Amino acid sequence: MEAEVCLRADKDCTVHGFALWFDVDFYGKASLSTSPTATQTHWYQTVLMLETPHELKAGEAVEGTLEMEPGRGSHSSTLQLNLSRV
Repeated sequence: MEAEVCLRADKDCTVHGFALWFDVDFYGKASLSTSPTATQTHWYQTVLMLETPHELKAGEAVEGTLEMEPGRGSHSSTLQLNLSRV
């Protein structure tokens, strides 16, 4: 899976990393959310920390791609964030 990412700062800030979660709708019969505001399950959020924090001014964006590759084990997968512009 690969997705384009563009996150724009609402105010001046320092970006140390990104929190990821997902929402799934099972054909309208059931749903699952791992959002920090949703009811807790055994599925959690994932945090991707940056090697170096980045200072952003209001209106500036962080852009790149997020790649996820399924792992071979029952609970392993690889996440990679490739930033093309900070």
